[in-house]
Amino acid sequence: MNDRQLRYLLTVAETRNISAAARKLLISQPSLSAMILNTEEQLGAPIFDRSTTPLSLTQAGECYIEAAKQILAIERDMMRKIHETTEHVSGPLSIGCSSATSSLMMSVFIPRFAKLYPDVRLSIIEDHAPMLGDLLQRGEADLLVTPSVFINDIFERKLLSREEVILLAPISFDPGHCEQLEDRVFRSFDFRILDNKPFALMKEGHLTRELQDTVLSQEMISPKVVLETERWETCVSMVENEMAFTILPYSRFKSDVIETRIRAYSFHIPIFREISLYWRRNSMMPKVAQAFIDFVDGEFRKMK
Repeated sequence: MNDRQLRYLLTVAETRNISAAARKLLISQPSLSAMILNTEEQLGAPIFDRSTTPLSLTQAGECYIEAAKQILAIERDMMRKIHETTEHVSGPLSIGCSSATSSLMMSVFIPRFAKLYPDVRLSIIEDHAPMLGDLLQRGEADLLVTPSVFINDIFERKLLSREEVILLAPISFDPGHCEQLEDRVFRSFDFRILDNKPFALMKEGHLTRELQDTVLSQEMISPKVVLETERWETCVSMVENEMAFTILPYSRFKSDVIETRIRAYSFHIPIFREISLYWRRNSMMPKVAQAFIDFVDGEFRKMK
């Protein structure tokens, strides 16, 4: 068994679909299928039960996948310990985050961090919150940067920022009378005038969509939803093109568009999104992970 074989079969076990695993691994489905068959021939037993949809593990497959996880964990731990023997910050660092967090923040942080530490080999894992928590718990991710809240005894948490959820409106929008509320970033107005106005929102099940629905309810807005998407950028683009309103956390990483291409307003009842860093409690903290924690914390402090 080699690393690639173990990682490929783990991906199939996680996705429970050979085609989906092949897309995620950026290889062809026939190549992945051939690798699975070759491994099963070496073992003398099937790993996957192909009679079920989605795929399921056989009893032998469960033993194989559990061993694969342990082997890869041992290898990661060995490499970390080797890199810890030097003062130089280097080695692998795997960071889990949501797609929104990746596009908004990691796209800013990663180039800066890589410039400071050119010998660090970075891997960014984009996934939904439950999967990210599992990756961190298994040691497949060293850190998480996420708005999700994990309440358990396994993870340590460092709060990085607390972002106010705001309305983004087309630059031509004029709400009439506005007022500046105390401790709020932007002015506010009677949001009921937005009834039946076009809104671009995140898809159902997205953490940001939960915030959007909460704000719409408390401000008594009945929107005309013209677009649902997985990406913040699409929502913002709809506003910039004067096609819709949207509701998003105020990210200082994208503050350059405020009042130049769109308008921003604060709601009467404040709602906030928190961005946190997570790592495993009571585990060895690699130098490279501590360097990233210190770096990100410093970047956020600069913006306060």
